[in-house]
Amino acid sequence: MKKLLKISSFEQLFSLLPMKQRDMLNTLKEIRERKDFHPEENAYEHVRIVTERCIETGDPELILAAIFHDIFKFKLNEINEKTGEPTARGHEEEACKMVIENSDFILKFGADPGIVAGICLHHMRIKNFNVMKKSKRMAMMNQPFFLKVAIFTRADNMLSTEPMPKLSGLIQDKVVFNEELGTIEIKNKIIKLW
Repeated sequence: MKKLLKISSFEQLFSLLPMKQRDMLNTLKEIRERKDFHPEENAYEHVRIVTERCIETGDPELILAAIFHDIFKFKLNEINEKTGEPTARGHEEEACKMVIENSDFILKFGADPGIVAGICLHHMRIKNFNVMKKSKRMAMMNQPFFLKVAIFTRADNMLSTEPMPKLSGLIQDKVVFNEELGTIEIKNKIIKLW
């Protein structure tokens, strides 16, 4: 049996990425995101913070989603004509495709590429979960990545100072999601998601 790679820091994971992805991440240093949601210096710093937060969970799928989730913001960055704010429409879909293309890399960490891709694809959509129609909420809740993308949104929120939950060795069916309150209960601890 192959030994799985363990991720202990953003820098370590960055150094293990294929050169193409490292180059793409480095270009994020030139991207300034919306200041009302992103007080950090640039999109690269955002990805670093989200990745470090996800490392705290011990969950390789969250960690890998963190490093890939905004990787296409440089390529797709534009100014929204209505708001005058930066946006990167479609970056979620492109990140999802890149995860699937890099399945072998994802598998080295013991992560499921489908779950990582699902987190990347829905990391923006989950932010509107509490205002979705019930049928859309139910459809999302039935996805195998739902709880992880719900937890990921905590790491992706730059205005949050709450610590990330430890998920190492967590059994998925031992997590209780309360849709009405927007909370999850993990190991008898209530965590507010939004």
